[in-house]
Amino acid sequence: MEQSLNFIDSLDIKTDYLIVGCSGGPDSMCLLNLLHKNNYKVICAHVNHNIRKESDNEYKFVQDYCQKNDIIFEGLELPKNDHHNESYYRKKRYKFYKKIANKYKTYFILTAHHGDDLIETILMRITRGSHLKGYLGFQKLYYERGFCFLKPLIYYNKDLYRFTISSLS
Repeated sequence: MEQSLNFIDSLDIKTDYLIVGCSGGPDSMCLLNLLHKNNYKVICAHVNHNIRKESDNEYKFVQDYCQKNDIIFEGLELPKNDHHNESYYRKKRYKFYKKIANKYKTYFILTAHHGDDLIETILMRITRGSHLKGYLGFQKLYYERGFCFLKPLIYYNKDLYRFTISSLS
């Protein structure tokens, strides 16, 4: 995970809070764990979308993990609604992340998108007939309305960091 840490270190943000969008899955838990173990000031932002029956358990799991590891936890529970699409939930998540960033006076928001996600995004855009810029996928760092979004796991695929997360516990 050295490339991810080098990328974050190059930004010289050690003194700022980092908001980590954390679903409780292996991707985001790896990122949360990596940052915490390397002494970054981390705030875990978890959204319970109330879509799946496991949603409540995932919320509790992330909350308990943060409490046991002395990580600030910020959670949002959305009302159950089967009529919304993925875009709706993404907008709700990112609005929540920005609210938490404002609360802690930071503008760094990290998500656990990785190399496999990048490839999937590019392939999806090709099949939908995207413009040339769309074929680039997503960037590891971008700015949007006063916030800096980082995707430090972009250097890795799931196989590599799933091995790594087991060694961080």
